[in-house]
Amino acid sequence: MKFLSLALAAIVSASAFSQVRSIPNASLRNKTPTVKQEETAESYIQTPREIPADAEFVTLADEQNTETAPEYITIDGTKYYLTFEENFDGDELDETKWEKVPEGPHEECVWRDEMSEVGGEGTLVLHGDFDGDIPISGGIRTKGRFEQAYGFFEARMKLQDQKIRTGFWGGFWMMCGNPAGVDGSSVDGIELDMVSSASRQYRSIYQSYTYDGYGEDTSVRVQRNVKGTQYYGEWHTYAVRWTEEEYIFYVDGEITWRTEAGGICQTPGYIKLTTQLAADSLPEYFPDTVEVDWVRIYQEEGK
Repeated sequence: MKFLSLALAAIVSASAFSQVRSIPNASLRNKTPTVKQEETAESYIQTPREIPADAEFVTLADEQNTETAPEYITIDGTKYYLTFEENFDGDELDETKWEKVPEGPHEECVWRDEMSEVGGEGTLVLHGDFDGDIPISGGIRTKGRFEQAYGFFEARMKLQDQKIRTGFWGGFWMMCGNPAGVDGSSVDGIELDMVSSASRQYRSIYQSYTYDGYGEDTSVRVQRNVKGTQYYGEWHTYAVRWTEEEYIFYVDGEITWRTEAGGICQTPGYIKLTTQLAADSLPEYFPDTVEVDWVRIYQEEGK
């Protein structure tokens, strides 16, 4: 994920959320995206569905404890249907849903295929380690296989166990449209981070999105630090509810914060599960891992 120099950051503390919600900007929300719809292959754009009248619904609170994803859930009275489920069963990655991130340099480390694996224990294991003095890690993504705009995106994960400054982090995130486009809003593209573990201070996790520039460009990051060391070395669910009006972030089925700063992205995105190391990571603390139990994605009825 991109940890960049920022032109603007909205950093929201756990105690201050209710006082800092951004004011909606209808002109940004309704702007026509600069990324054209036809640039995304129809084969993995979801067809809107109506939910049958006799459908049985599970609340979000109950969904958190199910071994497999229910077909229909309700969130604050809104009906959602299941569009994507991955439980990482079996001995190999399901290549109809995922591909490994391209091998090669990525920011301060090198991504390699062998650093992400489905090992037959019902989880995806994302590694971080050193090959000599080279920091290596890996990840997977749904690019070219599954993309979606709006909905509820959720994963159950166990972040790294070490609560020291190792320079290692993992994340569950999305690439949507063109985050590098600089036009003053996020409607044409964002990097949307449902969770990112901290590489330096293991007293919190991050939930955020980045837009208006990427890579070497100046960008805008809207971020919330969710405080707590309990998120490291233990299983938790992390999610975002992406609507046409706002982003609502969750941990373990509970809302952590919500925002509409910069406008709402209108372009489908694909899922990424990755780990990374900083250039100054300390080899004596590796190998380390981030694990993923499952990924579930839902869409609102009629979309």
